[in-house]
Amino acid sequence: MAAASRANMLMKAAAEVTLTPEGRATVKTAMTDIGTGSYTILAQITGEMLGLPIDKVDVTLGDSLLPPSSGSGGSWGANSSGSAVYVACEGVIAEIANRLGTTPAEMSMKDGDVIVGNRRVPLAEAIGADPISITGEIEPGETKKRFHQAGYGAHFCEVAVNCHTGETRVRRLLTVAAAGRILNEKTATSQCYGGQIWGIGTALTEELQIDPRSGLIVNHDLAGYHVPSNADVPKLEVVLLPEHDASPARSRRRASANWRWPVSARRSPTRSTRLRRAGARLSGHARPDHRRPAGQAVSLPVRGVRHARTSRIPSATDQPRSVPVRSWITSARGSTSRAASSRSWRGEKGLPTIPADAKPAGRFSRP
Repeated sequence: MAAASRANMLMKAAAEVTLTPEGRATVKTAMTDIGTGSYTILAQITGEMLGLPIDKVDVTLGDSLLPPSSGSGGSWGANSSGSAVYVACEGVIAEIANRLGTTPAEMSMKDGDVIVGNRRVPLAEAIGADPISITGEIEPGETKKRFHQAGYGAHFCEVAVNCHTGETRVRRLLTVAAAGRILNEKTATSQCYGGQIWGIGTALTEELQIDPRSGLIVNHDLAGYHVPSNADVPKLEVVLLPEHDASPARSRRRASANWRWPVSARRSPTRSTRLRRAGARLSGHARPDHRRPAGQAVSLPVRGVRHARTSRIPSATDQPRSVPVRSWITSARGSTSRAASSRSWRGEKGLPTIPADAKPAGRFSRP
């Protein structure tokens, strides 16, 4: 079990909302949707505020000619731009109330109509011939200086470790998050799934290797840097706890940030256990199986149930492992032997290794 938190960040942003007599709304802001659902979230906020179905809301993003926004990153996209859209919708409602000679508190909008007391007014009549266009802006205020705001959660992980080989398997991973009002449960849950997989990779399969002699990154591609595959990921569970914020107009800012609330990879309780490319390790080495003689080969799965590589059980007389290198080695004469380099690169078992007695070359070049 481990705890997690994600700071709530609000950046300066602006958005324009236009409502036409035909009952269509247009949202414009310069933020970008990087695949996390910004179009959907901004349309949901506008539709809820103006009483319109989501298919009546058009969202335009990603143009520098539009009202400036904070962009997408660090969980502040929907948090900041969503708040700007909220403020713009409040302005549209205030303008409609002014045209009807009432106040925003005395009216509501539903199904394309404006409701004032017992009277239901169609939008075309309430707005008139000219559309209403309002630009809303949001920026950090005194609250940011006085209080720390964050979303909180807890992770529960069930892990199985082979005491003889050090092979580690995640059997189950549960995340419980308290993130304010969740604007879209599907996209918020997907963000948590991504964070869980990220945590598995950080703790068990991913490891950046650098050649200490040259400073070059050895595993600079997906063949050597192992991100979790489907076989590495167990059953994932996410529970989003409902929360109420006492500030209705500003609660959107806090909840919007948690639309992209990530699970920190650093919270994995198995962070100290990693898998190397040459086999599994637990605290540096696979633990010896005393039922087998030292030096005997064993099958050691690394990338899930479908892939296995062969590794020796370490013995007390074993020498330090050779250094893996993803480079071509230039000989002392300055020429490169493709055959020798290929053998040194792949090794006998398909692993990028250099013999332990090899001497550093004068220079390195990428293949």
